[in-house]
Amino acid sequence: MGDLDYFCSSIEQPVEDIAKMAVELLLQDTMKPPLVCLPVKYVYGGTTLDGKKRVAFQIGGITTSGMF
Repeated sequence: MGDLDYFCSSIEQPVEDIAKMAVELLLQDTMKPPLVCLPVKYVYGGTTLDGKKRVAFQIGGITTSGMF
């Protein structure tokens, strides 16, 4: 595709904060969750796989994974 240089970028998500919020929501008496906004970061170049290890974990019946 021509002489363009391609780069990879990622969105870095606060996995630990997401997991904590999921547990808090599961333990609430109400079934109507609040709107929760957690910060994410744009990461220029590379990927979240660079130098990190994928870890899967389960909280209650919810399985999720993250990069650490």
